[in-house]
Amino acid sequence: MRRGIVPHSYFIDNTNVSELEGFNFVFLCVDKPSVRKLVSDFLHAQGIPFIDVGMELELIEEQSNLIGTCRVTLSTPNKSEHFSRRVSFYERARSKTKCNIFRGKCCMGKLYKQLSVEERTMIQTQLSMGFKPGQIARELGRSAGTLSRELKRNGWIRPKLPRGVGRPAIAGGYRADMAQQRATACTIKPHALHKVRPGTALWKHVIRYLQAGYSPEQIAGTLTVVHPDTPTLQASHETIYTAIYAMPCCRALKIDHFLRVVRAEN
Repeated sequence: MRRGIVPHSYFIDNTNVSELEGFNFVFLCVDKPSVRKLVSDFLHAQGIPFIDVGMELELIEEQSNLIGTCRVTLSTPNKSEHFSRRVSFYERARSKTKCNIFRGKCCMGKLYKQLSVEERTMIQTQLSMGFKPGQIARELGRSAGTLSRELKRNGWIRPKLPRGVGRPAIAGGYRADMAQQRATACTIKPHALHKVRPGTALWKHVIRYLQAGYSPEQIAGTLTVVHPDTPTLQASHETIYTAIYAMPCCRALKIDHFLRVVRAEN
């Protein structure tokens, strides 16, 4: 146990953050992004160096596996401009299907972006050079879960020691061109009707909750509670996001304006 640690039985907020004044170094570990912003802004203003640590967890339900990444970010008076790019200052809403294991917060952000062919080429190159998946994920600025799923769905085989007879597969069998072709094929517009679409009872419920200020994650959870025995009146938050961003009628009606965070247009 470290010596000289004095516990304080209250939360840090605007009224007491000034107690950090006079410190020559601070170790920051919080579970609320809003508190991280409050403390980091104060430390930057005071010129106090500090280290902020964070952790992102994700549950792969089909494998019953728990994966995650840890982040350690140093900020000093001479170098602090990178801090706002490395950490999150925004609360993430609860999700019914994902990431309910870490204080009920969803690890998925509101902005979704598929891996590009350049990123897949970098993955293949660094795998052939012997880089570990975790290192590659950090280099690309992606979560470990994103890279893990990309490798799994494209036949990557983790190197084994001692190795058997014959040459090992280049990059563990992962090929950027084949992965890109597969991703393109999987993103072809399906012919099936969208579950959340105008004219359905589910659509009316979703629009009503959006107008009331609910997030798609909260809507998904609320529909499950309110209509537990009616699957046609339930939808995952991914389905709701798809309806808002992918359907032309939603863009025409500007449904995305009801979201708390609107996706930036390229």
